[in-house]
Amino acid sequence: SLSPSSSLSLSLSLLFDLIQYCPNPTRPSILTGKMDACIKLYVDQLESAHNRSNDLGRDVRVWIQGDVVDVRQTEMQTTAMIDDGSGIVVLDCTELYKVYDKYKDNWRLTKGMYVMAQGILGKDSDQRLHVICTKVADLSSNPDRMAMWMCEVVDADRFKDR
Repeated sequence: SLSPSSSLSLSLSLLFDLIQYCPNPTRPSILTGKMDACIKLYVDQLESAHNRSNDLGRDVRVWIQGDVVDVRQTEMQTTAMIDDGSGIVVLDCTELYKVYDKYKDNWRLTKGMYVMAQGILGKDSDQRLHVICTKVADLSSNPDRMAMWMCEVVDADRFKDR
């Protein structure tokens, strides 16, 4: 079966030349207090993006969307897993939730939500990819969320050279 990105001839090196302005639909990053620049990608493109960021010697900020398939919270860490149809990636929400707690914001991810997540792409000690979240928003109430997301990623690729 084909992944959503297999029909695209995305050149990740060119995508890095176009760092898109990706505003959160509800609020700026609670960690940085500003709108972060990021690249819209499918989960199956994250490994290439991480490799490219290492080549460039800088962190890469990504915007991904998908269904929350698991949420785990301990005293030390909060993680969630999202599936966008091309793969599954771990979201590290630990620092984001600490800020939420500081401001008495009790919003939390739950299994079954369709979310957008923005953050810094990294690898954990076991060399597994994860996104250290700076923004998360629940898009579950948008009936066209998946179709719109596919269009947004295609548009990001189409207009990367302009």
